[in-house]
Amino acid sequence: MNDQPVSIIVLGASGDLARKKIYPALFALYCQGLLPERFSITGYARSKMDCEGFRSKITENLTCRYTPEAECGQRMTEFLENCF
Repeated sequence: MNDQPVSIIVLGASGDLARKKIYPALFALYCQGLLPERFSITGYARSKMDCEGFRSKITENLTCRYTPEAECGQRMTEFLENCF
């Protein structure tokens, strides 16, 4: 994998598509090691939200399909630390 940093901007970050499809897909890529070590996901939406609110919205639909259950919480925490 390329070690160059990547920034991903999600427009409509509080929307249904982002919550049900985009964030779970990005988390799956992260769990499979397909995102670079240094990445950030920035959400932009009309709804006013702080970082914690944004992260809790993301967490609602994340599942650990590609990570052993014992490591799931740690992987999710690491992923969410890169979401703003």
